[in-house]
Amino acid sequence: MPAAKAQTEQKKKQKFSLKTYFTNVWFLFRPWLKHGRGYLALNFIQTGVLYPIRELMMVMIVQAVIDVVQYNGGFRKALLTALFYAGISIVCTAGSSAIDALHNAWKVHDIKGKIEQEIYRHAIRTDTAHLDNPDFYDSYKLATESFWSKSVRTMNLLFWIVGCFLGTASITTLVSLRAPFFLVMMAALAALGLATETWWARMDAKKTKLQVGPKRRVDYLHRLFYQREVQADLRSTRIAPTLFSMYGKAVKDGIAVGKMHRPGMTMDNFAQSFIDYIPTIAVLIYVAHGFGTGKFTDIGLFATLIAAATKFSSYITGITYEIGQLTLCSEYGGQVRSFFEFKSTLETQEDGLELADGKPEVELRNVHFCYPGGGFCLNDVSLHAAPGEKIAIVGENGAGKSTLMKLLLRLYDTDSGQILYNGTDIKDYAPKALRSKIGVAFQHSNIFALTLRENLQVYAEAEDDKLRDALRAVGLERLTDSLDTELTREFEEDGLMLSGGEAQKLALARLLVGDFGLVLLDEPSSALDPLAEAAMTELLFEKANTATTIMVAHRLSTVRHADRIYVMADGTVTECGTHEELIALGGTYREMFLRQGEKYRQDGSTMRVHFGHADAGGNE
Repeated sequence: MPAAKAQTEQKKKQKFSLKTYFTNVWFLFRPWLKHGRGYLALNFIQTGVLYPIRELMMVMIVQAVIDVVQYNGGFRKALLTALFYAGISIVCTAGSSAIDALHNAWKVHDIKGKIEQEIYRHAIRTDTAHLDNPDFYDSYKLATESFWSKSVRTMNLLFWIVGCFLGTASITTLVSLRAPFFLVMMAALAALGLATETWWARMDAKKTKLQVGPKRRVDYLHRLFYQREVQADLRSTRIAPTLFSMYGKAVKDGIAVGKMHRPGMTMDNFAQSFIDYIPTIAVLIYVAHGFGTGKFTDIGLFATLIAAATKFSSYITGITYEIGQLTLCSEYGGQVRSFFEFKSTLETQEDGLELADGKPEVELRNVHFCYPGGGFCLNDVSLHAAPGEKIAIVGENGAGKSTLMKLLLRLYDTDSGQILYNGTDIKDYAPKALRSKIGVAFQHSNIFALTLRENLQVYAEAEDDKLRDALRAVGLERLTDSLDTELTREFEEDGLMLSGGEAQKLALARLLVGDFGLVLLDEPSSALDPLAEAAMTELLFEKANTATTIMVAHRLSTVRHADRIYVMADGTVTECGTHEELIALGGTYREMFLRQGEKYRQDGSTMRVHFGHADAGGNE
């Protein structure tokens, strides 16, 4: 099912209903059952036991002390009574604080780490095709930003609702016999509060969802303006005003969404104010009437009803607010849940064959592929690499070379046609097992904020001597004594910074550390000068003596000695042969070759250094 259609189906399934409400709440609460059962038990003791007891004692203490004084119990007895009730409250408060300080305050960080790792693990196990779907990115962003906060919020709300209900029940028992009208009034206010809070929570969730797009643009610009890689462009081009305009529009769009919901916010605030004040006013009128008619003579009861009214108001406001917030969390839960419900078949495939050790045979037969949602397509691409051969793929930008490499890694599946390893369809291999036998170097090399040693060992662990040999082989001798130095200055002020060319050399050194039967190279030396690139290509083709090698290259000088060269244009193979055969053919390859040679002449370079000596016919 296409990603966009799958997302539409998921949205239909998540249409609000009581079942969906509880499913979303359970989805947010479930990680705590998995990672924090002890935390939950202690939290229940805090909010379900200690908190209600403390609150009940604070209501009862007033009447207990007044009753002692009113009936001539004396100061000493009144003091002891006050100390008894206050003591229970203090013990409950101290117990709750001790649970926080000794366990919950630090345990919550451990649980947070585990929950957030689940997000990133799931993202890695999600098919690459989903990355091309904006809906997936929206839900992914919500998951990374909101899953933890909404999960912990949901857990706390559930416990506070339980605590408020228990507190309400205890006070209800205390006053129900003397003031039954009180219960009817509070039930009515509770219904009003629940309705308004639930309605507003759903409106707020819709507002947040509408703000995702503007927020993504603002976040993109925040990130863009502090990236080192774009600073030169910001200062030397006219792009900055365009970006500022984009920023301003995104902010205005966010404000416009907020303005749409202001009337609802006003109504909700009015309803909550009504709920806050009515109980106290009603109790005062009720008690005044009771004393005026001689129905009440107990001053302690008066004090208890006033305290109970305040507590009831607090509880009802709390319960309705918390249930409303739980509704908001449920709405978020549905949106975040869609991230986890994107169906992946490729990355979750565990069963399958393993690629045999040694140099594989690689073949593409009439491969067709289009990116999800339309866009670029490969059409009827066929290619063959015998075991140990060095194959090059060349062509103008946008010809489909990098897409072909993604298919060889099975980051995507073909729409039709076959990719074969050793005569077996790539779909019969377990993706992770297959990729473990393939070494890859891309044009844009990722350098991680880890030590140099850890960066070199992304494919395989190796002894330090082997790591240093790999650094020397690619011309990074200056780094051989820096294996324990952290790269980048993300976390360390004295972190080691690499140039673009050095980063590409490091990526190639990783291949020398590993042991692969197949090596895929996607313009891995584009940031190097022609002489350095020629040396790197020679080194990699030496490596190819122990591996089948497929290289995407822009500079044709780097692929002259490949066993076979494929020329691509507009998503299809247009020419195939050795360097000499393609020059003799007089087609696209020869034109590209001579055009690049002319460029180097204009730059002051010599054809002999980069291409050998070519006459008008292109022969050496």
